[in-house]
Amino acid sequence: MEQTPAQDASPRVSVILVSRNNAPAIRSCLESLERSANRPELEILLVDNGSLDDSPRLDSEFPSLHLHRLPRNFGMVKALNIAMRTARGEFFLILHPPSLVDPGTIPALLAKLEETGAAAICPLVASPDGHPLTRIHPLPLPNELFRACDNGDFADWAAPPVDRPSEVDFFHPPILLIRAYFLKAIRFLDERYGEHWWDLEICTHLRKAGKQILLLPSLAVQLAAEERQFPPSPGIRALLAADRFLGAAVWTGKHYGAWQGWRFRLRALARVLSGALLGLVTFRDASFRLALLANFIIGQKIDGSQRGL
Repeated sequence: MEQTPAQDASPRVSVILVSRNNAPAIRSCLESLERSANRPELEILLVDNGSLDDSPRLDSEFPSLHLHRLPRNFGMVKALNIAMRTARGEFFLILHPPSLVDPGTIPALLAKLEETGAAAICPLVASPDGHPLTRIHPLPLPNELFRACDNGDFADWAAPPVDRPSEVDFFHPPILLIRAYFLKAIRFLDERYGEHWWDLEICTHLRKAGKQILLLPSLAVQLAAEERQFPPSPGIRALLAADRFLGAAVWTGKHYGAWQGWRFRLRALARVLSGALLGLVTFRDASFRLALLANFIIGQKIDGSQRGL
């Protein structure tokens, strides 16, 4: 069957989503994308990280969806790379699944990216009641990143200006439109990362190359309320914490030198080991602390080899 010119044309924007047992949020996001004013220019890719819900069957509801089904949770980085290596768009839009996109948002982001010449552009992320959720941070020093690993996150995120566009270094939530050639030039994401710090890696490469990341407060993406989750088990918490420390050590070694990377790793080992000893003495969260130590020693990031995640 002969294809029409519209079918032959490459999409301008590849929208990338990663799912993990969050079918309702993904479904709502896809419905909003289908209403986008430039829908014919969009290619929508969903990588499912071994979900046990309806996520692996969403292509039956959205026939134009490009769905990659993975048998287990291989981590965010592996999933993003699978999508980016098959994407055909000139631009990649990385979306967090609970995002709801207004019909004019993607065309406006694309127009602003082309107008300014920035390498990446991000909208303001807002709660359902309109409260701004986006936070910004300078690229961290190794000590700041260590504290963020220890505490679970940076303590000093700042609110961005909401009355004007601003150039940013690092931001959260990580929703951005980026020129595809840049990620292709760095051969996509380093798969020594598992679940954490892929967004910091992208921002670091952009800023070190002198590229602009522009935050647009006039364009908002709504982050729908997520369903309440049960607290993770000590084993899963330990795996996530180990992934966070190990990924931070990779980032430090890449961007501050091998010695700093090893220093970070040794410092993290000392912190994890002292925590395990404390757990044995006090019986406080001992299962988590011992599992974290074991995962850290063997270098167990989130990569598909783990079970129960």
